[in-house]
Amino acid sequence: MFTELRRSYLQTKAWYHRFSLKAVQSIWFVQFELHPRDLVDICKVPDMPSGRRKDEYIYQACDLLPPVGENLMTHLFHHPHEANEKAITFLRSPTKRQQRLAVCPRAGTNLGWGIHLVEGYAMTRVWSLASGMFLISSMVFAVAWSVLEHDVQGAFAIAFLCRCAGWAQCGDTADLYRVIDNLGGHQTSFP
Repeated sequence: MFTELRRSYLQTKAWYHRFSLKAVQSIWFVQFELHPRDLVDICKVPDMPSGRRKDEYIYQACDLLPPVGENLMTHLFHHPHEANEKAITFLRSPTKRQQRLAVCPRAGTNLGWGIHLVEGYAMTRVWSLASGMFLISSMVFAVAWSVLEHDVQGAFAIAFLCRCAGWAQCGDTADLYRVIDNLGGHQTSFP
């Protein structure tokens, strides 16, 4: 399931997504409304089909809502090789019984249940990029200062100071992005 989910997610992304600063941060069970042209409007988070919808969806009933925690779902999304095909995550995830969910021609929409992939900034990637930029720029500065001023010790002292100040600024920026992510990041849904 998680291998297929990851493959479907990556198929919606361009080839350069690997270099993106964003990644899947959370996975939620949701109720959504399907509109024409596969547009989806999320109605409830978290939610699962009710008992009267048992004829439409296959899943193991559970008293918990969500039936599987978002941290475990996210971990298994990023590491699908660790997922056990007979694990509780597969049994509790709602799956459509018959055909794929389609828009009702009379109502113009249709209710369904599925998972919602929430994207946010991958702070490891952000920090790596910022650190690399400060490292390269401070080295360029140190070499240029050494050549122009004939002062290697002073050049590397100033470059080190600039690099430390840049890292401190990155820390402040990382905290700001963490706050922004907690307020709600970019979100991608799969019915």
